[in-house]
Amino acid sequence: MKKSYTYAALAAVLVVAGGAGYFVLDRSQSPLSAITGAQNIEIKPTDMVHGSAKAPVTFVEYASMTCPHCAAFQKEVIPLLTKDYVDPGKVKVVFREYPLDGAARMA
Repeated sequence: MKKSYTYAALAAVLVVAGGAGYFVLDRSQSPLSAITGAQNIEIKPTDMVHGSAKAPVTFVEYASMTCPHCAAFQKEVIPLLTKDYVDPGKVKVVFREYPLDGAARMA
């Protein structure tokens, strides 16, 4: 039950942020057109990349090996992202380690 409230609150925040962006940005353009091509992601030799190298979108995930939130993201979200976006070749996921403590640095 608590998990449902968390997801509902997150969805509400995203809807409000999206609505605010719609009204702040020029309505003649898509809100995403303002950020298209804004960043070039450099794939490093140490990066773990999942998906097609030719995918038009690059999703960079920073995670710690000892973070329970990062583990939940890997368990619950990444499989859905993989099924809907990575497998069809729409997105490639780049994993970069972001150790939060000594144990994660040692891993």
